[in-house]
Amino acid sequence: MNPESAGAKTAPWSARFYREGDEPGMLAVLQAAFKPWPKGELSIDPIEHLRWKLRSSELALKRHRVAVAHPNAARLSGASEDARIIGVSITIAYSVKVGDRLLLAHGGADAAVHPEFRNAGVMTEIDRLGHEKSDRVFDVHFGVQSGHEAIRRVGRHRQSGRRTVDVSVLVRPEAAVPDAAVADWAIRDVDRFDERVDTLWAEASRPYDIILARTAKRLNWRYCDPAAGGFTVKIAERDGRVLGYAAYRMSYGKGYIADLLALPGRLDVVDALVTTALRDFQNAGASASECWITDRHPYRDVLLRAGFANARKTVGMVRGQRVPDADIAQFMNEHASVHVM
Repeated sequence: MNPESAGAKTAPWSARFYREGDEPGMLAVLQAAFKPWPKGELSIDPIEHLRWKLRSSELALKRHRVAVAHPNAARLSGASEDARIIGVSITIAYSVKVGDRLLLAHGGADAAVHPEFRNAGVMTEIDRLGHEKSDRVFDVHFGVQSGHEAIRRVGRHRQSGRRTVDVSVLVRPEAAVPDAAVADWAIRDVDRFDERVDTLWAEASRPYDIILARTAKRLNWRYCDPAAGGFTVKIAERDGRVLGYAAYRMSYGKGYIADLLALPGRLDVVDALVTTALRDFQNAGASASECWITDRHPYRDVLLRAGFANARKTVGMVRGQRVPDADIAQFMNEHASVHVM
């Protein structure tokens, strides 16, 4: 609960963990704060996208937090009972390979305070509620740190053990797409990932010191649920073996390559998947294409040859929690091979 203001008998709001049925109130906060939310183009109701995001895992479902205004607090004009939620923080849980270990990680997905309640310590209290419990459950925090001053301010008291990773946001203006090279393997659409991608993940992850786990279960939630945003998924295969995959989508006239993974050394597969995505974007009338990649990633040169150019930088952030520093030494190694997209 936030500190009581001078002369107040009770605090005007309190933070608690998510409960079933909070979604309408959470959506109202997100849409008031971000205008619009979600930012990506959707063909479904935004509340279904929110419900999808809340269910990245059972573990994450227990870690979402909200701040709720008390009855004696200032209320939103004409607000319903659901709209009494004034702050939101959504957690995504996943596994990340660090060296030879799989660690349990979490990262923020959306965090917001309703504009009428900003600068009152709401997000600080939401963060404090989850901090101690998360540090007992998760091994590391792994995610892209927001550049928003409010989010930076919340995290300043926990700077130790952090490492930043430069991530290039590559942008390609609309231009002719080169023909793909002739290959003895095929690229095709899939609606779901099957168990073969688990084999791909086991092999393709070996060159990387740090990489999020890309199992069939995880990828199906992230890219194959219509509520995720309508992704196209392509796999490259030969004789029943998956050589690589790409997940991408169109949003408001722009193409986004969200994920690429291929067997070690198979840059030809990466090149073909990128070319396929760009051709689909071109056929859909995209004005430009975008892809994120770390600065020393082996796929970077493939993207640059395809016409992408560095447009701006964002910052990735990792922080150890439950595990000793020795167990996440790779995070602190500036020469570590990191796969982030």
